[in-house]
Amino acid sequence: MQRKSVAGTTLPELVTVLTLVGMLVSLAAPNLQSMIERSRSQASAQELVGLLALARNHAVHHHTRVTLCPSDDEQHCGTDWSQPLILFADPDNNRIRDPSETLYRTLDLGAQHRITASLAGKPYFQYQSTGLPGSPKGNLVLCPHHGDARFAQQVVINFLGRVRLATDRDKDGYLKDSSGKPLSCTST
Repeated sequence: MQRKSVAGTTLPELVTVLTLVGMLVSLAAPNLQSMIERSRSQASAQELVGLLALARNHAVHHHTRVTLCPSDDEQHCGTDWSQPLILFADPDNNRIRDPSETLYRTLDLGAQHRITASLAGKPYFQYQSTGLPGSPKGNLVLCPHHGDARFAQQVVINFLGRVRLATDRDKDGYLKDSSGKPLSCTST
């Protein structure tokens, strides 16, 4: 009687392949984690850009002043940008959402990022009914809680109220502010 040979892998071959796959995964994992964190950070910045675009749109469309500010009760503007952000109609310009004033949207990025606002010393941002800012130009910096500036994002608002994201002009892995300095996530 003749024996048929069966093709397959041996245990040592399987162990070798699994070891190689494990080494490749361990080398790729940190890069994958960085890519995921950068993507999350960019998505948060895009949400903030979208919120500012919505603010400008509502101000022009509804012919009213619109305020964006942090708030812990969806009524009063606060100063802590780690609180949820509220966007509301504010025709009386008191930065308090009265019962008759429409709450357009809330956005909570505080669980993912620490937000630092540089809005000419004001803890809020406004658009007038013309679509122009009701306060001077400024920016919002989003930093991850662990403080690694490689994952920082900056939303820049110019004097006409147009919004853009900071860029990495010299491709060194760090976004630059308007003066060309790398974004920083250290508290000052």
